[in-house]
Order: sequence, then structure tokens, then C-alpha cells
Amino acid sequence: MNWMRSLAPVGKFVSWLVVLVCGATPALAQSTNTNCPAVNPGVTVNANGSKDTLYNATWQVAGKTNRRYYIVHTPPGYDPTNPLRYPLVFFLHPGSSCAINARNKPVNLADYADELALAEQPTFFAVYPQGYFDPVTKLGYWNAGNCSGADGVTQSCATPAYTNGSNDIDYFNSVLQQVQSKFRTDTARVYVLGHSDGGSMAHLLGCQPQTHIAAVGSIEGTFKVPTCSLGNPPVSVIAFHSLGDTQNPYYGTGTEAALNVVPNTGREGDTSVEPFTMNLWRAANSCTDAPLKSDPAPSTTGIGTYTLTSNTFCHFDSTGTSSQVLLYSLCDPYYDSDNNPRCDASHNWLYSLSTLDLDWRPLVWNFFQSRKKL
Repeated sequence: MNWMRSLAPVGKFVSWLVVLVCGATPALAQSTNTNCPAVNPGVTVNANGSKDTLYNATWQVAGKTNRRYYIVHTPPGYDPTNPLRYPLVFFLHPGSSCAINARNKPVNLADYADELALAEQPTFFAVYPQGYFDPVTKLGYWNAGNCSGADGVTQSCATPAYTNGSNDIDYFNSVLQQVQSKFRTDTARVYVLGHSDGGSMAHLLGCQPQTHIAAVGSIEGTFKVPTCSLGNPPVSVIAFHSLGDTQNPYYGTGTEAALNVVPNTGREGDTSVEPFTMNLWRAANSCTDAPLKSDPAPSTTGIGTYTLTSNTFCHFDSTGTSSQVLLYSLCDPYYDSDNNPRCDASHNWLYSLSTLDLDWRPLVWNFFQSRKKL
């Protein structure tokens, strides 16, 4: 592979409007297009001293130069002359979206990195790669597979990135190499988190034979490939999935790999069957211990009530590879018209605290920061 590294920002952001509402972070400059807005290359310095910088990644495939942008968020207080090396946390946007939208969500990793830094807690670089940009839909997607051979799948779940042969693995590796060469980062602490289609891509990246990733996270995303063969274990996994997700249902559909290996029984709170996606990771990490399931942990915040059930499919303390595979099953309980208990929580619950007040970021970061690539 002939890597072409282009690290210098290719211009300056145009002027941007600073709006502070309830502590919100100023967003990167963008057009009025609410789908995948145009971004202006350069550096945005936020009010707290953090920076958002847009770079172009270039790489070669079959003699053709490919180019795609990504955003690097530098936490406040970062000093390139300080020998301290920072972890990298990548966030992969969902399908039909883009990197800048993920960065500008009300609840996002970059703002959390700032909160940690300002509280003098260990923090990280947040990196937002851009998926394949479909010229037809004008939206971004990831090539994480087409679900062929995945559990419970009867139809293809291919995105435009898959049908157009987008090489997102090479793109990610290019971004990783560029960021590591530009900033003082810890090469043993690379983490990838994704939402929906981005979660599927995070799973796929963690399964690469020579992966440099120490842990992956997925929110409302499942494997779109039938196997996971690690050449460089361990890779720990944390996943969240709502039992009320109607876009990527917990028990799967004809086009999405089921989290569970049996059809939906109607018992939406039943997570006793080992999930398909988690089982792939369990096998990849050579885990032989019995899975553990916690009792649902209720949380009443005054904003919303939910239960979070953890299923551990690989134990950090009992496996020879020091890996952990953990699934959080989320239920926002309600009763249907027939007075049957059901679970609710939208596919996009992670971007707002106004409904459930469930902040996934400290759970993910606490899980990530204790894992290092051996």
C-alpha cells in the first residue's frame, strides 16, 4: 500500500458565529444544508481553548488517488512539547449522515473530552472520519459488509458505500497513521466507537488481522459480516442496543444481523440468549467462560426512567487474553394498548439527554481507558 500523507490544513475556516446556549460548544462552520453540509477547511478555536481542525486524508488504491476529509478535536491544554501522549477515540457517524453532523450533535465525544480536560481528568483526542459520500443521496455511508451470511439475514443490507466498493478500511488506516504522525498520541490506546452503520464499521475495523485497535464500541449497530478472525487479540468490546429500536431492531430483521440468535419472542426484556454479534467477539477473543447477566439496573432521573441490563460475554479477569465483551441492553419501559409491557428508546437516543438522561460517554470512556494494546 502506498500511503500518501497530507497533513497540513488546506485553508482557513470562514468566519463563524459563536452561539452559547446552555453551555453548547460552537459548531464548525457549515452551510445551511442539514443533511451533509459543506465544511470549510482550517482550524476553529473554541471558547474553552479546544480546537477542531479539518484535514484531508489521501491514499492510493489501484493507482487512483482517493481523498476524504476528517475532523480532529484537540482538547484544551494540549501541548505538543509535553511528553504526555493522548489516547485516540474515533467516532464513526451513522449511515445517511456525515462527520460534521456527528461532531455538532448536542451530546458528543469532543465536548466530553473538553469536560474531562477542564476537570483535570485524563482525556483524549476525538477524531471524526467521514464515510463514503454518495453523489446520489449526498449523504455519507460506511462499507461494513452486506449482511451476507450473518445470522438471521435473508436480504442484503448493503449501503451505497458497499455497492460502490468503498475501501473504508484503507481510509481509516490512512487517517490513523496521519493523526499519529501529527500529534503526540499513545499508539497502544486507539479506540473506535460508532453509531448504527458506523457501529457496524467499528466492529469490522476491530476484526482486522493486524488491527492496532485496543477496544471498539457500538451503539445500535451489529456485525454485517458472518465471521470475525482476530490476528492480533485482544480487542475488548462495549455495545449499547435499545430493545425498542425500530430501525436496527434488537432481534434483527430480514436485512440486519440479529443481536439474538432466535426470532423476537415478544418478550422485549428477555436478553438471556447470547447475541450473535457478541458471540463473534467472544469466539474471536477465545473466551471460554460462561456469560454473565446482571439484573436490570433501574435509573429514575426525573427526566426519564430506563433500565440498563449488562451482559458480559467475555470476562476481563478470567480470560487469558485480558479482553472483555460487554453488551448494555436499554429499555425505556411502557405499556401498549393491550397493557403489555414494552420497551421504547429511539435509534438516536444517544444524541440527547432530554428524554432518558442516559449519558453513555462516561461508560464508554471508563471502559476504553483501561484497555491497552499489548
